[in-house]
Amino acid sequence: MPNRAQMLKFSCAIRQAQKVLPSYMPGLFVLTDPVRTPDCVFLADQLPRGCGLIYRHFGAPDRKAVAVRLKHIARRKRLTLLIGNDPALARSIEADGVHWPEAAVHKARYWRKYFPIMTGAAHSRAAIQYGKSVGLDALLLSSVFPSKSPSAPPSTIGASRFRDQARCAGIPLYGLGGVKAQNAGRIAGVAGLASIEGAIDAFC
Repeated sequence: MPNRAQMLKFSCAIRQAQKVLPSYMPGLFVLTDPVRTPDCVFLADQLPRGCGLIYRHFGAPDRKAVAVRLKHIARRKRLTLLIGNDPALARSIEADGVHWPEAAVHKARYWRKYFPIMTGAAHSRAAIQYGKSVGLDALLLSSVFPSKSPSAPPSTIGASRFRDQARCAGIPLYGLGGVKAQNAGRIAGVAGLASIEGAIDAFC
């Protein structure tokens, strides 16, 4: 069951984030993960209207069927739906766009003309500049806070340094890594929010 106090605090931070982002970008992106979000259809149905969902299927055999169900939910709840690292699947279900892992951001140049929104992962200032150069709409920079993710960098950026980077990036940033209701407000005034466990705790 959702934790009402966390839900209200996270929702407030999402509204703050939305004010500093382009109007077509959501204040929060929630990422799926085969281990941490095994039922991503249920997760999508619990998210607040107007948020974003990044479906990362990692080659799951049922990815097309799941993506179609997510598209229906996204249409009903006005969610921004991005498909992780799979432009063909994104086009086939008419998703809003693609989210690229850092190693695949270079592919965005080719696919830019096919999607209204494309985002990418970044773990350094150099990756931010490169993502900007290939025309991405935003970058998910990690890890802002300590994270349980197996792919999280060994060191964290911290809220203060993240805010400084967001102010001078020249491209919208989303803070990823350990973002939850208790700390989302520390970065929401200058950037978007991206989360997995924090969103689950607040909304599921």
